[in-house]
Amino acid sequence: MSNIWDEREESMELDEYQQRMIDRLLPIIAGKKVLDIGCGYCNIELELADVAGSFTAVDDSKIRVQKSQERCAKYDNINVQLADENLLPYFDVVFSFRTFQHMEKKQFKAYCKTAYRVLKNNGIFIFQVVERYLDYQPIRGKITHLAHTEKEISKALKMFDEVKYEREIIPRKKRNFPWLWIEAKKC
Repeated sequence: MSNIWDEREESMELDEYQQRMIDRLLPIIAGKKVLDIGCGYCNIELELADVAGSFTAVDDSKIRVQKSQERCAKYDNINVQLADENLLPYFDVVFSFRTFQHMEKKQFKAYCKTAYRVLKNNGIFIFQVVERYLDYQPIRGKITHLAHTEKEISKALKMFDEVKYEREIIPRKKRNFPWLWIEAKKC
């Protein structure tokens, strides 16, 4: 999966969908310590650097991490690194955008456990997934959106104290994407 996204230069520009995540994060991250799982090219961090206390942005691609480090170099409060299961706690907010929909259930569940482990008490985990299975053909290769049902998500988030779901239909040229926004709180 990494090399497909590494070659997509348009991923380095903020898009309308990332703006949706920014709108959700803005009211909850002021002065907070924030972790982004699957940061891509740090578009969200660059938009919110002056609001958050600090960002730790992780990705599984060395290419994206290197480019993101270059893009974020002027910000002292953004730390970009390769994804590592040994992240040290504690974060006020953990988020992920357009990442979990590309993971198998087992990997998704592991990331949810990591999010819980690294969150402070009263911390919030917010993310988005496609709610059903969709396949589409990009320019090269095939990318599959591995949607997770609400029941599967609930099982993966069972350790959290409060979980909220919100559905949103994203209109696209060929088909609509049923997004599910999830906000889970650790009390």
